[in-house]
Amino acid sequence: MNNQILNLTNRLLSGLQANFMHIFYVLLVLFILILVYDFLRIKYLNNDAKEGSSILIEVLKIISKLFIATGFGFIISNIVTVMLNQATNRIDPNWNNLAFGIILLFIGIGFKQGRKQLQKENPN
Repeated sequence: MNNQILNLTNRLLSGLQANFMHIFYVLLVLFILILVYDFLRIKYLNNDAKEGSSILIEVLKIISKLFIATGFGFIISNIVTVMLNQATNRIDPNWNNLAFGIILLFIGIGFKQGRKQLQKENPN
């Protein structure tokens, strides 16, 4: 009979981070394509600059929220994974996803500041 009550092996979260990273990359490429499409549409098809800048501000708002949310997601998932690995007495924690999450968080903050700057230049 097995006396172990809770089995905290790495198999619990082994594929979760890889799938999350693939989903993030797909969403990142999708939002970059939307941003480029909107920029080209505003630049070459719209004569009304006020409408174009408001659309660009909304796209920057969505992208900044995406980066901030995924940054916090990577940070929290890495901390939970390291804590579970420490519970199973593994010695070397892997902090790569934490660094990636912090980078995404700062990129999101940069997009947020860019949006605020555009709002200052074009008050609608």
